[in-house]
Amino acid sequence: FMDVVFSVAVDQENNKWFGSYLGVLKFDGENWTHYDRLNSDLQWNSINAIAVDKDNNIWFATEGGVSKFDGEDWINYTNVDERGIWLHNVRAIDFDAKDNVWLGTTNGYVKLEQ
Repeated sequence: FMDVVFSVAVDQENNKWFGSYLGVLKFDGENWTHYDRLNSDLQWNSINAIAVDKDNNIWFATEGGVSKFDGEDWINYTNVDERGIWLHNVRAIDFDAKDNVWLGTTNGYVKLEQ
């Protein structure tokens, strides 16, 4: 099903998240759940990076922007920052000590304005 995995993360409940070009797989130790654009509000199917914040939200860096999943609801970010950098081709995602979300794109770095 997912022969190429680009990213892996483990959340605070020990769920394993795997990202590929076909979407996301979540493994809870017994069951697999697949998320993609057809069955969820995931921004894009190609997942480049996954990160988990202090509130156990799962963040997905995709080719078409960033998706945040709290276990029930999805929020997508695709807008530009003050420098005009589009949130496309997002390759990396991380959080600083003040819980700001930082993204690495093919066009530069972006502090996500939520």
